[in-house]
Amino acid sequence: MTNKLNASPRIVFWIDAVADDRLREREAAQIIAARSTCILDQSLESLSQNSLGTALQVYFYLDELPSKCKNIITSLQKNVTEEISQRFSNEAFSKSDKSSNNVAPGRSNMILSSNSAVTRAHFWSAMDKLSSVIISSASKIHMLNVVLRKKKDSTTHKCFINVLDQDLVETTLSLNSFVSFIENTLKTSFIRISRSIPAVKQVVESDYPKLLKFLITLSEKFHHFLSFDSKLSSKTVVLAQLRRAFIDYENAYLSKSLSKSHDAVNNIFLPEKKSINKEEIDALIAGIENDLSTAIFDDHFLILTCKNVAKTIALFNIKAEGAIPSGEDTHQVISKMNTSQLFLMNIINVSFYFLQAFQKLSKKFQFKSSSEINKILSSTFKELSSFIKMAASDWMNNVFIYIKRIILTLHTENFSKSDYETDSLSLYIIELDDFTSRVYSDFIVHFECSSITDEVMSKIVDESTRFYLRHLSLIRPLSQPGIKLIQEDILKFEKCMLSLSPQANFSPHFRQLRCYKSILTLSPDEISSNETIGKVIPLSIVINYLFSCSSAELSMPYISTGMSIEQYSEWLDNHSEAEHNSFLKTGLESYVRKVRREGGKEYVATYPIILKLLQDV
Repeated sequence: MTNKLNASPRIVFWIDAVADDRLREREAAQIIAARSTCILDQSLESLSQNSLGTALQVYFYLDELPSKCKNIITSLQKNVTEEISQRFSNEAFSKSDKSSNNVAPGRSNMILSSNSAVTRAHFWSAMDKLSSVIISSASKIHMLNVVLRKKKDSTTHKCFINVLDQDLVETTLSLNSFVSFIENTLKTSFIRISRSIPAVKQVVESDYPKLLKFLITLSEKFHHFLSFDSKLSSKTVVLAQLRRAFIDYENAYLSKSLSKSHDAVNNIFLPEKKSINKEEIDALIAGIENDLSTAIFDDHFLILTCKNVAKTIALFNIKAEGAIPSGEDTHQVISKMNTSQLFLMNIINVSFYFLQAFQKLSKKFQFKSSSEINKILSSTFKELSSFIKMAASDWMNNVFIYIKRIILTLHTENFSKSDYETDSLSLYIIELDDFTSRVYSDFIVHFECSSITDEVMSKIVDESTRFYLRHLSLIRPLSQPGIKLIQEDILKFEKCMLSLSPQANFSPHFRQLRCYKSILTLSPDEISSNETIGKVIPLSIVINYLFSCSSAELSMPYISTGMSIEQYSEWLDNHSEAEHNSFLKTGLESYVRKVRREGGKEYVATYPIILKLLQDV
């Protein structure tokens, strides 16, 4: 007991000594940590990897490396947040306003509520400074990642980056995390700024293309920092994150741009207008060209702008279609153009002018290099082109209707005379010649969309020729002089159709008509062995002709069914060539039964020829 008591002062002495040592250790650690903090701050400021490595080594031995790395990132993020708060505060914009002498005695000292030059200048100056802070912070984070991957513990020889918790590395130390922080901070900050300073919102919305260029430049500066972050594989990824922060402003800019274009289209097609000037179209094209020129620097922005352009063209198409006058006076083709038809012609011509102007514009911007843009615009081009074609076709169809009416009058002519005047023509073909000459000079020549009207008129001429050929084959009765008159009529018909469409020469029905003209010179026996039948000219046309030039005993098949010639023509339109031939065969069989029923001894001379042709089908 006495020995234990005697030992107590010595124990107390050793305890005090250890306590003193620990105190001195703590003090030394604090001094080292303080010096390391200075080295750390200096190394980040000067971007010195060696100094930063020394500081990180100390923190590693002090077991403070994870917390210090986290503090570095927190500090850099705080710098960005403070920079935004300082540069985009009410006070900053008010100070900018005062310095430009906008505040005078008696004038309220308030934030600008309009998109003034002063506000715009301060905004872009603040953005430039913010960009510097962001890139400076990114370069420090990059350097921190580089040193953490290079610096190793002298004992374990492990890189510091492998010592740290993986979650800390991926969610805090990575540049991807920093860019995400920038995205979220910019988004929330500018929502607040836009509410408190309306002028800033106006600047961002009106100058969005400039802002996008700013973001592109900012993302390009990240290019040198992307080597250690797989999630930021390219500057495009960085740009996508940055532009998401301003997506509302992008939408607002595009919406205002679209609204402006739509206003221009609506003004072109005001209800009270009776004529549209090409100058208005030029102004619309100029606006579209300006929008495309503004967006050409960025593919994604250009695609969005092209979608706006497609909507504008679609609205133009709708408005143009809605402006087309209706009524009988619009469709007449007998007299000269009236007011309604002049306006119709005007709409078609300016629509074609607009289509051509934009096609030239698209070539200027070389949209061939972008399949997505072509896909966006091609359908719109087709819709506008289809509208022009539809409007032209709708009116030109009246020409076709009138041509058919004239052709039908050939059945009122007499082609059974024994003699005709030399170089004479039928009355119907004289009327057709007069009509085609007049409709071309009074109407068709005024269409400026010749590429479209030529196509439409070519089809009308082809259908008119098909209709004419059919009714030529149904003319009855016929005499040899009458056949010669028909041949002269055909020559004149060809000239009439060629005056409407030079492409008529290439029409398949034009070739059939010429073939028919040559068949008219042949005897029935010669016709039966003609190789063009069924190849160049339909068999049904030839059979109809053989019925027509037969004696009255062999009646036309359609008559026995009770159809008029117009009804028969309509029936032929709705049935195939095989059905035509079957119908004619039925008519021939009906004739045979009639002869047998009446006790006839022989058939008409053309019967065996018709029968042979039908059997050879």
